Amino acid sequence: MGRLADLLLADDVNTTEEAELIRLLDAVQLATNEVGGLFGPTGQISNLSAGYLVIDSSGIHTAKNEVVLDRKGLTFPEQSSGISYLRWTNSAGTRTAYIAKATSGSLTIENQEGGQDIFILNKETAGDQIFLRIGMTSSSTLGTISIREDPGQTDRLQVDLGVGAEGTKFTIGGEVVIFGGADSVETVFNENSRDIDFRIEGATVTDLLKVDAGNEQVSVGGFFSMKLLAELTIAAGAITVTGSYHLVDTQDNDASDDLDTISGGNTGDFLILEAADSGRTIVVKDGTGNIRTAGDFSLDTSHDRIMLHKSPGDWYELSRSDNA
Repeated sequence: MGRLADLLLADDVNTTEEAELIRLLDAVQLATNEVGGLFGPTGQISNLSAGYLVIDSSGIHTAKNEVVLDRKGLTFPEQSSGISYLRWTNSAGTRTAYIAKATSGSLTIENQEGGQDIFILNKETAGDQIFLRIGMTSSSTLGTISIREDPGQTDRLQVDLGVGAEGTKFTIGGEVVIFGGADSVETVFNENSRDIDFRIEGATVTDLLKVDAGNEQVSVGGFFSMKLLAELTIAAGAITVTGSYHLVDTQDNDASDDLDTISGGNTGDFLILEAADSGRTIVVKDGTGNIRTAGDFSLDTSHDRIMLHKSPGDWYELSRSDNA
C-alpha cells in the first residue's frame, strides 16, 4: 500500500492522474478489507490460487508481469513465447476469442466461436463510419479505408479507399489491379491471362458487354453508341477531334470550306463527321492533308456522313453516305 501511496507524491502526477490514483487506492483498500488482509508486507496479495498481485512503483501487476495496470493504461507484456495476449473465455474457462501481438509480427484478432462474427462498430446512425488508417507511422500519407452507411441512402453500404500521396492500388489475387488517383498507370483485369470471362449486364440484356477470354473476343449485346461531341469549326483547313463523332462547321460561317487535316485521335480510332448546317458545305479533301478518301466528298446537308479510320499518320475513308 505504501508504494501505491508514493505515486501520489510524485512530481509528475497531474490533477487528473492524482484523482484517478486516489480512486484506485480506495478500491484497493476496500478489496484488502474484503479479503481479510491478504496484502503482505511487500504489497503482495499472496493467497490467490494462480499467483499473486504486486503493487509497487511500476503499478499493479501479476507476479509474472503478465498484466500491468499503471497510469499509462493496461499493458500486456510480451511472454516467453514472444507473443502478448488478451483473451476472453466462457464459463467453462475455454478461450473463445483473443487479440495477440507478436514482438516482430502481425496483430491477430480471432473469434473462435464457430459461426460468429467480429464486429467493429461506431455509432449506428445513418452516415456514421469506421475509419481504418493504413500507414507505417501516424504521419503516413497512405490515406484511409472507411466503411459507412451511404449518407445519401439508408441501408446501403459504402466503402471508400482513400487516395495516398502516390494514388491507390487495389489488387485481387494479383490478377485484378485497379489504380485510383495516379497518372501513367494501367488498371488490369485478368493480369495472369486466365480463361476468365468478364460480363456487364444491362437492365434487360444479360450480356450487354462481354469479354470472352478463351476466344479472345469482345461482344456487345445491346446498341453500340458513339456520343455526339462538341461542334468543331474549321480553322485554316483543319480541325482537332476529341472523340468518334463530331459536327463540323465552316470557318466564319462561310457557304463552303475545305477540310484538309484532322488532328487528334490514335491509331485504330474510328471517326464519323457530319455537317453542322445544311446551308454550309464541308468539303472533305482527298490527299491534301492527312485525309485519304475515294476522291473529295461534300457534306452539303446535315443528313450526310463520312466514316474514317486512323492508321499511323493518316485518316482513311471507310464509308460515305450522301443523303441529300
